[in-house]
Amino acid sequence: MSTLRKYLFCLISNDLQKASIIKNIITDLYPKNSQFYVTSDLSSVNNMKNNILLVDYRAIPTQEITEIDTSVNNNAWLVINIDKTCLLSSVFWIENGFCGALYENQTIVYLSNALKCILEKNEYWYTRKELTDAVKSHRQKHISRNKIIEKNVSQYQLTKKEKNV
Repeated sequence: MSTLRKYLFCLISNDLQKASIIKNIITDLYPKNSQFYVTSDLSSVNNMKNNILLVDYRAIPTQEITEIDTSVNNNAWLVINIDKTCLLSSVFWIENGFCGALYENQTIVYLSNALKCILEKNEYWYTRKELTDAVKSHRQKHISRNKIIEKNVSQYQLTKKEKNV
């Protein structure tokens, strides 16, 4: 039995409440082999290598994300933009100064489902093409006519009461 790769998830956000929700999603999916790190300082991610950057879309402009210095330590980043309802809004692959948009403006994939699809395919790091194929395959296979799939993601969403706090 192969062991799952250990991931470090780095969330760029200045919203602690939302960070907590996203952390719950991540730890439910990868409770034993992942680490979760929250920062509001984009420059602090430059020394991390081959990890997954989760971005609260309100915290930092996409343009700044694409300017991460990936030449440091030969970094490669999978960047996932998350909108206010914890849906996947875009996926970027950044490597050696190259930024490729893999999947843009598709705010219909729940973060938990997308991560499952992208990360559990195998234990190795991905090429841009593999990531693109994984996300496209996930959407084609599981999502049709606005049907959201799998887990009950509502447990991760903010209630109206929490939103008004």
